Amino acid sequence: DERETTILDANASQSEEAAVMIIPECENVMVTSLTLRRGYSEGHGCTGGGGLLITANDVYDMNQPPKESTPIIENLIIENNHSHNGGGLSFFNVDGPIVSNIQVRNNQSTFQGGGIYSYVSNIIMSDIEVIGNQSLGYEDASGLGNGGGMMLIATGGTFTNITVNDNISPSFGGGIWASGESLISTYNSFPEWSLSNATVSGNVATYGGGFALSAWGDQEPLLTNITISDNSTSMSGGGIWLLETDPILTNCIFIGNSSGNSSGGLLAWTGSWPTITDCIFSGNVSNSNGGAMMLDGDGATLERVAVVNNESGSYVGGIGIDGIYATLDNVTVSGNVCSGGFFGNGGAISMDNGGVAEIRNSIIWDNSGDQIWAFDGTAYAEYSNIQGGWDGEGNITSNPLFNNVGDGDYTLSSNSPCIDAGTSDLDGDGVEDITDYNGSAPDMGAYEAQMAAPSGLTIYPMETYVTLTWDPTTDEEFQYYLLERSTDVEFAENVVANYVMTNYYEDSSLEYDTEYFYRISFFNGSWSEVSDPVSISLEFMSVESSQLPKVFALHQNYPNPFNPVTNLSYDLPEDAMVNITIYNMMGKVVNNLINSQQTAGSKTLRWNATNENGEPVSAGIYIYIIQAGTFSQTRKMVLLK
Repeated sequence: DERETTILDANASQSEEAAVMIIPECENVMVTSLTLRRGYSEGHGCTGGGGLLITANDVYDMNQPPKESTPIIENLIIENNHSHNGGGLSFFNVDGPIVSNIQVRNNQSTFQGGGIYSYVSNIIMSDIEVIGNQSLGYEDASGLGNGGGMMLIATGGTFTNITVNDNISPSFGGGIWASGESLISTYNSFPEWSLSNATVSGNVATYGGGFALSAWGDQEPLLTNITISDNSTSMSGGGIWLLETDPILTNCIFIGNSSGNSSGGLLAWTGSWPTITDCIFSGNVSNSNGGAMMLDGDGATLERVAVVNNESGSYVGGIGIDGIYATLDNVTVSGNVCSGGFFGNGGAISMDNGGVAEIRNSIIWDNSGDQIWAFDGTAYAEYSNIQGGWDGEGNITSNPLFNNVGDGDYTLSSNSPCIDAGTSDLDGDGVEDITDYNGSAPDMGAYEAQMAAPSGLTIYPMETYVTLTWDPTTDEEFQYYLLERSTDVEFAENVVANYVMTNYYEDSSLEYDTEYFYRISFFNGSWSEVSDPVSISLEFMSVESSQLPKVFALHQNYPNPFNPVTNLSYDLPEDAMVNITIYNMMGKVVNNLINSQQTAGSKTLRWNATNENGEPVSAGIYIYIIQAGTFSQTRKMVLLK
């Protein structure tokens, strides 16, 4: 029936062990719409799987490559189970499972993966909730237990739309521990693994409250569009802890994470080189160095990153660079605080143990203490806005004029001195390294200034076409609009572009029963932002007697007010001689739009604000009257200019 009411309950215990379900190698197995609960399988050992075990046939061979197995697992609740590994769900040496729409909650493991455990496997996962699970940590391993929510060992695949909240680990990875290799198996694939559209929040561990990533060799885990918030650790890496791994983090938000030692948001430790792009670090707190992040591995690359309002107890509230080389391009570092005593000089960025920071196109402003604190290191800066000044080509020291710091808006106001003040040639070879920018040069800081998109995008459906209008731009340097149409809400495919000069467009090249999305932007030498999309789907209407209007009617024009074009719609329940005339407020005829015999149906015609001679009329109120047989009706409309 439904997963909440169709329940497989093992009712197992430490004295009477049983997993709820085991799926060995298979091709055509589907498990759907169930609750799997109260399994207990400590005796499975490293294989694990208290609620559900998906496994190679040989569960004793730890050195085999993953075996092809393609079960489909969907719409499950896996709850209140226990195992040595993978208290709820375990994958062991399998390649091909597809898992979607499952909740893994309130499970426990003695060792690794309180909710989910995966060993040398490749999996596709989507729409997964991993909530309230715990890795207990067992005495023989001195309390070691990893991955309160998920433990992934030499595991690849794509993980999409994942929620990992409120899980606990006594050692590494309160939410997720992901290791690119196994310390046991002789088969290590260093698999490709990506996590996207995820939330990792409220998890707790000794190291890596939200994440712990390690040992990925030459592979680069892809972390995209992830919110990492309110995780905590008693040691380091409140949001994420990295060891010997080079992840690529894109469009990620680190907010409100905390650590009892260093690196409230992110710790890049030995052998790690993170690439951090289009990310935000805000409100993270550490007791020691690096409120936002501590970079202490092999190197680091930051591009379009905002580091704002973080706090540390010593050294630096923003970014700590320890013994490595780091590039910071288009970075905004502002509002960070170091509250420590003697070791509390750096609000924004510190270099120690020979660390080197190369800073370009950045804003470092309004941090406590020194904006750049070269305690035992070096900072090079150019084309950057640094409070108090810094030697280097193109550097300035002016209030950046953020839009609204009080609301956390660190975008640039229209009169900011940082607009067009950066450089597109980062390496000085005369060739642009940055090509996507507005104006004459890139802006300083994490956010390229853009004009707001046109507002008021509205669709009016007709029988065989649609009319679109939007509020006209008042920009004095306006050149043209770009109206885009697609059958994909993300506008990734099937895009039709229309360049128009006025805030009006008719689209008649539509198919019935197909949803179309539209969005609008404009160009004035640079592109504005793009509006939120609107959508419509035309339904086929046959002109039969049952479809005909039942009464005569003249509808209000749209848009109204208008400039320069509006639509007049009317209904004819029967054939009739139709006359539609527009008058000014003095009662004089402005234009006669139609005077002819017409068949029954719903009709629409357009007026372009001209008189009978084709000349534009002045702004004001106009009256339009329909005469159809003995029927007559009058309405008003407003022309704005």
